[in-house]
Amino acid sequence: MTLNLNLNGVALKYTSATLAAASTNSIPVITFFLALLLGMETLKVRTRTGVAKLVEVVICLGGVATLAFYKGPHFKFLCFFKHLLKGQNQHPATSSSSHKSWAKGCFLMLSSNFTWSIWLVFQVPIFDEV
Repeated sequence: MTLNLNLNGVALKYTSATLAAASTNSIPVITFFLALLLGMETLKVRTRTGVAKLVEVVICLGGVATLAFYKGPHFKFLCFFKHLLKGQNQHPATSSSSHKSWAKGCFLMLSSNFTWSIWLVFQVPIFDEV
């Protein structure tokens, strides 16, 4: 839990509180994947409940990814109109160092959520004994 909070604090330095709040919603999905990998949860894709779980996972991860790419720096993969942008001032969020810090912050936030999910999954055996 301490590692989770420390990673979260450092990630906030590189990203925004908006991304932190939105990515925290991915903790149930990460926990579900960990429980699947460890055999604590089952997923039957041929049933309605299995399909509903899958759809909810995709929607959750899609929302987090959309927010990370929407609020983050603008990536210009296919910029065919570079000649139109030459005279304009570049926004500070589009610099390469900003790209690296935003990506580092997203990675740290994902690591924070992953450690929180591990902590939740590791509590299952403890509560099964009670």
